[in-house]
Amino acid sequence: ESEDDNDVIERMMQSLIEITDILGPAIYVNRLDQILLLINNLLENKNFNVDHEDKGEGDFEDVEGEHDDEEEIDHNEMVLANVTELITGIARAIGEDLKPHFEKTGELLFMHLEDKYPMRDKSLCIGCLAECFNSIPSLLKVCFKEFYKKVVAIMKSEKNEE
Repeated sequence: ESEDDNDVIERMMQSLIEITDILGPAIYVNRLDQILLLINNLLENKNFNVDHEDKGEGDFEDVEGEHDDEEEIDHNEMVLANVTELITGIARAIGEDLKPHFEKTGELLFMHLEDKYPMRDKSLCIGCLAECFNSIPSLLKVCFKEFYKKVVAIMKSEKNEE
């Protein structure tokens, strides 16, 4: 049942991305707050790839009736990829009109740049934020310095781990 829920979430996000590409900004009239609430809820998911990077293959257990942890990571990664793609699609579609609604979503994307998240999550969120800066230039004035500091810190920490 939970696996079916995961598939529904993935398909729903992919459909929203396709609809955004086809219809453009018209689909967000009177719906933007609802769609961003959905996005924010998915970004806030407490099981969203946290601490999975440090586990070795031998740490995953198959318990009958539960998800395989590797499968859950794949699902979470797919959801995050779809969420970030949808955010960038919305930013491209409505541009500066997204800025007043972006505060919470931006905070959640920045949250995924913390050390506890795997590099693949960080790279998706870095790309998403960069695309949002491109589509919403006024965001650069508000949060680029913090973004730049986080990216440099990530690069330094990854370089030190090599």
